[in-house]
Amino acid sequence: MKKILACLFCVAVSVVLLYASSDTPDSLLLENVYAGQRYLMEDKYDLAIEYLRKAEDMLSCDAIKDTDVLSEAACIVYNSLGIYSINRDMNYENAMRYFLRGCKYAENSDLWEKHAVLLSNLVLVYNIRKDSSGLEYAEDVYRIGQEHGNDEIAGMGAYLCASMLFLGGQTDRAEEYLDIALNSDSHGYTDIAMIYKLKAEILYAEGDAEGAERWFEQALRNMDSISVSTYTDVFLCYGEFLMAENRNKEAIAVLKKGMDQALSTGNRVNLFNIYLRLSEAYGNMGDDSSALYWYTQFHDESYDVFRIKREREISNLKLQYEQEKHENEVSRYELELLRKKKQSWLLLSILIVLVPLSVCIWMMYRNKDRMYTQIARSYKQLADKMNEGSLKYVHSSLAEDRNEEILKQLTGLMETEKVYRKNDISIESLSDMLQINRTYLSQVINGQLGMSFNSYINAYRIQEAIAVLSDPGNDIPLKALATAVGFNSLSLFYKLFREKVGMPPAKFREKIIFLSKENN
Repeated sequence: MKKILACLFCVAVSVVLLYASSDTPDSLLLENVYAGQRYLMEDKYDLAIEYLRKAEDMLSCDAIKDTDVLSEAACIVYNSLGIYSINRDMNYENAMRYFLRGCKYAENSDLWEKHAVLLSNLVLVYNIRKDSSGLEYAEDVYRIGQEHGNDEIAGMGAYLCASMLFLGGQTDRAEEYLDIALNSDSHGYTDIAMIYKLKAEILYAEGDAEGAERWFEQALRNMDSISVSTYTDVFLCYGEFLMAENRNKEAIAVLKKGMDQALSTGNRVNLFNIYLRLSEAYGNMGDDSSALYWYTQFHDESYDVFRIKREREISNLKLQYEQEKHENEVSRYELELLRKKKQSWLLLSILIVLVPLSVCIWMMYRNKDRMYTQIARSYKQLADKMNEGSLKYVHSSLAEDRNEEILKQLTGLMETEKVYRKNDISIESLSDMLQINRTYLSQVINGQLGMSFNSYINAYRIQEAIAVLSDPGNDIPLKALATAVGFNSLSLFYKLFREKVGMPPAKFREKIIFLSKENN
């Protein structure tokens, strides 16, 4: 994408130089186009959007008289705004609207090269969204390149067709187009690393893991001048490949390189997917705490996808207000009316989105809070009955069955001696206490109670944890509580408690304290 920007940038520079000597709306438009394009190439998004918005406003008024300049500028502006929407706002629908708007200008003015560039970026949005219906646009790019004898554009179109076909499961046809891209001189428009990455993905889909890795390595060796989104996409796909090959440690190192680049540049297109894969890789290695940490990062980043859009819209409103003070060359009256109209619609759109969203979030929180309170009340009543002696621990009724002597002894060890509190308790040590065969004890627990040994022990541990947390006056730290009832892993304690109760232990304690104050 950055190479495409560079090509359009060169066009913008040459046109700006042509008009530099005049101080007309045409020259002002081109200056804004030039500045926005340059800052976007340098990943200076805040500066880029300032100039691009100025240029967009000028496109909307009647001050630009030269239709050639208008069409050229419109193609570049809408292409740049589309790229900004992808890389900064992660607003793919908005990006598609910008690219399609630019396509209309390009078609009407027979700017076939810019038309191909805009269509290519449109296909890239379909690719990001994992939507293979962008194939028709990819075929248009390929056709434009062939009709005008432009090998670079035809090669770019071939690569885009291959990516859409592969996404749609048509691997054989995808390979045919990709071979065309590999043998063409398309690299002025297409990041060569993306072509190599797609070749690797196709080979891996066909079962050739060794061949796939060679092409991934080729992609990594050709990443010096590619865009940030391409850079992170290559590392993401390579990391997924390594995970599929059960090379999770290597995958983590690769994924973190992509993450570092995304964070350092502010380009977050692939960031939340990288977080998700890091969580999965750590989980595959048995590192539950790291897996939980990266899953939390994934969750927060996914939420930010929606939050960022709102923040950017508000930021743009402020920016547009400041721009009004410096618009001296264009008809102030027309520009002010247009801007106020835009502001009104934008504010109305934000309110239309934010008000229902806020209501929904509030209702979800209220319902969830009520559910937690009801759960806590039920367990509090259960704990009170247990303290009064009207209830016993897990499966204690089985202890009274005359033919279940082993279970009676086992229940006694659990409820009287509380051996489940030992964090090194095992079925071997328990069978020694009962002086019975380990296998027989396992069969008794499995057959009579319908659960495994670990599930049986953990049920008692969670039961005691619930009882302790049901006492509003007991402020034992959760980590100490987990250890006290026999858990070695705090994350396992959290997981089993939530499965049993329906909420985290901290939230359960909070609700018990609330109910205690309410009753008093």
